[in-house]
Amino acid sequence: KAIIISATPSTNAYSMALWETLRQAIYFDPNFNNGNYYNSSYPTKGIGFGRLVGVLLWMSKSVFDKKFGLKLINNSNKPEYKLDPEFEAQRFMHNILGNANIGIDPNSLLYLTKAIDYFNIERDYGSLTNAFKKVKTEALLVSYDNDWRYPVEEMEKISKAFYKLGIPVKCRNLHTSFGHGAFIYDFMNGTNKLINEFLNTQQ
Repeated sequence: KAIIISATPSTNAYSMALWETLRQAIYFDPNFNNGNYYNSSYPTKGIGFGRLVGVLLWMSKSVFDKKFGLKLINNSNKPEYKLDPEFEAQRFMHNILGNANIGIDPNSLLYLTKAIDYFNIERDYGSLTNAFKKVKTEALLVSYDNDWRYPVEEMEKISKAFYKLGIPVKCRNLHTSFGHGAFIYDFMNGTNKLINEFLNTQQ
């Protein structure tokens, strides 16, 4: 069986622009040194700003509003109107910057995001039906109504190709405020149940 969650048949231009912003943040760090940083200083600032871009890729406006709102740090009643972080949302982003050197290799991230930019099934195979014509397995396609990166219509393109080829497919669109990151941040809101039922049901 195959399970496809929050996917797309091709990377859109907006996602490319976001990935390019992330890469430029890394390039501008002097410590990046054209990728030759392994025996010298790690490009902490570049990867830190890149991680900030990544957060905005995964977490939508509604997620930030729900998680932080306009809450001030330390439950203060009034802001002090200073340049330092005063809101929980700002502190969250600063914490991301503070953990910039944990578990991420900048060169790997550059090549991974470039690979995502080039991803286009229809260009590579001529059409989605050509790409999937050898598929013999049952499939579950899961999308989220607030996923602005890979909206429901993207998954529908895949499902239509499956249907055209007679591939057994189940399509489910779940409601969540977590957008593209729902399969991580809101997994218990339906995704886990769908997967369990799909894996434990005989065709």
